[in-house]
Formats: sequence, structure tokens, C-alpha cells
Amino acid sequence: MKVLLRQIPTGLYVQSAGSWTGDPRAAFDFQSIRRAIQFADSSGLTHMELAFLSDPLEQMTRVPLETLGWNRSVSHPPEPSV
Repeated sequence: MKVLLRQIPTGLYVQSAGSWTGDPRAAFDFQSIRRAIQFADSSGLTHMELAFLSDPLEQMTRVPLETLGWNRSVSHPPEPSV
């Protein structure tokens, strides 16, 4: 199964840093949810969803990052306020 990042408004997938594709088969495979979230966070990407592409059936499942509690700082939680 491939773990992809898809920008919701455009429908495009991350292919590489600064490069996008409409073809999920040509998109970058992050191989884990954690790596995909860290990339989105460090790149400042917004309105993103995880897309899971299963082989060989090529079925797609998409989950908006916001439903996972992602707020662009999941990999770097905010400091507690004092």
C-alpha cells in the first residue's frame, strides 16, 4: 500500500518537494503516515489529506489530516502555556 499526500482543493498529489501530479501512481510514496505528516508539517502545506493506494487493486482511501487532529504541528506539539 502506498501512502500519499493529496491537496484537497486542487486534487494534486505530492510528487517531490515543490512538484505535484494528478496521477496517484506517479506520486511520492511516503511509506508511513508519520513521514507524510512530517513532510506536510515541515513544508507548510495546508488543506491536505492522506491517500492510501492499495496494490494491485488500485483502490483509493482518503482521510483529511484535520480528522486526525492535525493542525500543522502534529509532529511538533506546541509548548505548554505557563
